[in-house]
Amino acid sequence: MKHFYNYLYLPQLILSLLIFSGISCSKENNNLAPKNNTGAGGSLNMFTITAGHLYIVEGSNLQVYDLKDPAKPVFKAKQKIGRDIETIFPYQDKLFIGSRDAMYIFSLTDPANPEQIGMVNHLRSCDPVVTQGNTAYVTLRSGAACGGNLNILVVYDISNIQQPVQKQRINFAHPYGLGIKENALYVCDGSAGLHILDISEPLTPKADSVINDTFYDVIPYGDVLICYLEKGIALYDISTPLKPVLLSNIK
Repeated sequence: MKHFYNYLYLPQLILSLLIFSGISCSKENNNLAPKNNTGAGGSLNMFTITAGHLYIVEGSNLQVYDLKDPAKPVFKAKQKIGRDIETIFPYQDKLFIGSRDAMYIFSLTDPANPEQIGMVNHLRSCDPVVTQGNTAYVTLRSGAACGGNLNILVVYDISNIQQPVQKQRINFAHPYGLGIKENALYVCDGSAGLHILDISEPLTPKADSVINDTFYDVIPYGDVLICYLEKGIALYDISTPLKPVLLSNIK
């Protein structure tokens, strides 16, 4: 794992395991949490749980474990993807995997044996990715650990899943993780804050507001936005997605 991802991995692991086990943030009583206990994770995650399987990316490989019995994961497959694989994001029956120079798309028609069905190259940088509908959003960040000199949000039309088409590039200060809920896209811009973008028109995001703090990653979970900050974790009510309301800080 690379420098920044080492820094984030443990908090992301803890959050994801809490969510998967149904503990979440104890919001069940006020209807903020989802009704089903599906796995969730941030865009900087190197693992995810979906379709009854655990998927882990590291280095150049994708590893698959069957979770039919969660107490006894069963190794199913290991695939070589490319180099510098860093992030993984599930959406419907697909996995979107980010490397330092490309975004890969895998089908989960057979969850135990993911099949690559698309990819798109980009300039070398760190690149979390999230997806909704026919649109994928990728942040590219420069730096010593990432390479490159771009700090942007890239919007891809993935109507043709085998040939994603770049539609927009939006400048940011130093973007990290991102998340989606309905018509809102949340972009963590480090010390420049959490940017909320209106994606009512998915291919043309529009700036809506900014929450000041140092944000690194977010996990939209039902009507709660779990935010990983420089100093702890913050929870926001996003029952109105474009208007997050602070619930609590955990430091």
